[in-house]
Amino acid sequence: TLNHFLTAFALSGVLRPLQKVGAESPMSLMVAALSSSLDEILYTLNFLLLIMIIFAIAAMELFGGRMARCSNVQLDKSDCFGQYLTSPADSLGSLGILVPNVWASHAENFDNIQNAAFSLLRVLSGDGWTDLLHNSMAVTTVNEAPGPATWSIAAIFFAVYLVLCNVFVSQLVIGTLIVNLRLASGSALYTEEQRIFVATKKNIHQNLKRINAPKEPGNKVQLSIYRFITSPKLDAFMMTVIVLNTFFMAANHHPTTASWRQFAGIVDNVFLTTYTIEMVLKLAAFGVIGYCKDAWNLFDGIVVSISIMQGWIFPLVGISSNLSFFKVLRAVRVLRLVRRAPDLQRIVTTLVAAVPSVLSGLLLMIIWTSIFAAIGMQYFRNVRYGQLLDHRDSFQSFGDAFLALFRILVGDGWWQFTHDMSVQDRKSVV
Repeated sequence: TLNHFLTAFALSGVLRPLQKVGAESPMSLMVAALSSSLDEILYTLNFLLLIMIIFAIAAMELFGGRMARCSNVQLDKSDCFGQYLTSPADSLGSLGILVPNVWASHAENFDNIQNAAFSLLRVLSGDGWTDLLHNSMAVTTVNEAPGPATWSIAAIFFAVYLVLCNVFVSQLVIGTLIVNLRLASGSALYTEEQRIFVATKKNIHQNLKRINAPKEPGNKVQLSIYRFITSPKLDAFMMTVIVLNTFFMAANHHPTTASWRQFAGIVDNVFLTTYTIEMVLKLAAFGVIGYCKDAWNLFDGIVVSISIMQGWIFPLVGISSNLSFFKVLRAVRVLRLVRRAPDLQRIVTTLVAAVPSVLSGLLLMIIWTSIFAAIGMQYFRNVRYGQLLDHRDSFQSFGDAFLALFRILVGDGWWQFTHDMSVQDRKSVV
């Protein structure tokens, strides 16, 4: 123990260069700027976590309970009993072996919020995410055997998630966010005159927002509603409701019992009623024009209106409310937290401002990847399958080639790909 303490004490000598921070003015400013940016970095990570929660809830709606399969993947749950004989290639025996039929979920699934979060974390890290992609593309309905990997919604879901969380936020936008946030709130690298200028600009912007805010109505009833709907206590209450709704949506799981589904429907109606009352009160207080002038009010109104259509109107007219599109939109309710957090609002505003530049870069990346996919089809179309180069990730078609290059782009097994494509014997196995 004493040796460990002495070793740790000796290693503290590497911190000696930090003594120069106080003496060197530029270095001191850099350290001050870094420390003052920690809040913005934390808010950016919180926003990334919020996006991951939204995608986890959306994945539970899309794939929850559908990734279970039988040991014999061709059987549905109702037929998954007894035993089946494996092929010789899947066993050590020359004639195969008898294996019991067991119905179980895949190791990575979206049956509950924990599994969904860890599965998406693995996708975000780029570690073997294509297996989860292909398993998701093969889902059919609950308790049915998986079908061909052709469900395009799964591919779009994972592509959007990777681009938004990995490329868009984690790699491309964080640097821009930090710079823009420092420009908006003042930086330790600014001179005193620059700090005064930024503070004055910020105060003018806040005063203009107050000037452009909806005016208090003259009608006494409308005035009382206005003061009630704009009170800090109601704002805190609605924020609590949204947080509770987020936790409740995250508590969804598969399989579920009939009593849980009934309870979930009642609680969801309570939340939806609360949101509807808030929207109606705001319309009464601000008027339709005043309500629509605020972009966040307009966003809230769209989310609540879609929820009303799914939860109340569709069942009345006999339309299924379990459509994937409307089920996924329930997860967007979480974004209503942004309007009640000024720092998150600033991040979203900066994110939206960066969209044109980022989309230009993504378009260039798509064009560049398409060029290399075409080149790969010419040179590696008939390369023998290897450890990662198989019928799913190969260069036999443009779609497969683009998906393989996208997998390499996110860093998933790219080194093994180079080994598989560098074999000398280029004989096709097709």
